[in-house]
Amino acid sequence: LSEKEIQTVNEAFEPLLPANKGDMTVMTSSEGEFTLNPISHFFTSYYDKPENLNIGKFVYYIPRKTFVTPEDEKELKKLKELEGVPFDNIDNSPVPFGRIPFATVEQYLKKYMNVSLDDMTNMGDALYLEEYETFYSYASDFGPGIFHCIRGKINGDIVTLYSKNAVLTLKKG
Repeated sequence: LSEKEIQTVNEAFEPLLPANKGDMTVMTSSEGEFTLNPISHFFTSYYDKPENLNIGKFVYYIPRKTFVTPEDEKELKKLKELEGVPFDNIDNSPVPFGRIPFATVEQYLKKYMNVSLDDMTNMGDALYLEEYETFYSYASDFGPGIFHCIRGKINGDIVTLYSKNAVLTLKKG
């Protein structure tokens, strides 16, 4: 790839975008409003084919619009039964449990990888309640996946991109 093409790739993979150009949730910082580039969720784990993406890592930083509260007793009881929930009581949780709808995750997978949650083989440590059609995340920080391209090549409909420590292979769609 030329330097200009590498620059274009890195701009497309920039984790933060101006408000209303990426994820549904707008966040505010001292530098203004921004949104998370949906593509960054795909850079949170290593996988050899789309179906092997680690769903637990994938959903962890998807912006949440609603949160579980102590008033959500039935849902909270079911959530506590899941393996991997680190707190006995939402009241003593240092971070909020956010809800990520199944439909949101499905939308990302279909739009960017042309796969469905039904195709996935690696749920990782994803917290999911089928009854509520919801994934849960208790991330309190901000950690988008990052891929910084330093070189690349095109062979037919396959684009191979290289960073310092990873290789990203894409098929033109």
